[in-house]
Amino acid sequence: MTHTRLMTTGCAIVMIAGLSACAPNPKAPASAGADLLSVDAYPKITVDPPLNKYIVTRGPIVDASRSILRVVVPVRATTNSTEPNVQYRFLFYDDNGIELRQQTGWRMVQLPVRTEVQLTGTALDNTATDWRLEIRPGR
Repeated sequence: MTHTRLMTTGCAIVMIAGLSACAPNPKAPASAGADLLSVDAYPKITVDPPLNKYIVTRGPIVDASRSILRVVVPVRATTNSTEPNVQYRFLFYDDNGIELRQQTGWRMVQLPVRTEVQLTGTALDNTATDWRLEIRPGR
């Protein structure tokens, strides 16, 4: 009888321990880390690798004199023989820093060797007050 009682008690302890292991243990979802790069420090023009080694830009020309923001960025490939195909897009933002919904999308251009090309972007919304240019390899 003692042996039966020990078996029953042991089984009960194992069962209780097993149930507590199955009890829900709620955990918060993982959170994102803080971006240490300030909005002002984020570059206006970004070039994806490996193009960033072969493409240079001059100061952008921003025309806000009309009701629609227009930006022209002079770009040049520093390669000696290869004319890289690139895609670029201008992103426009309102005065709160919010990206405008209506954007022009990606455009393709081939950059001639050591010759300046002007990439132009015009906002599709008259609330645009800021911009960024993204350049990536042609796809």
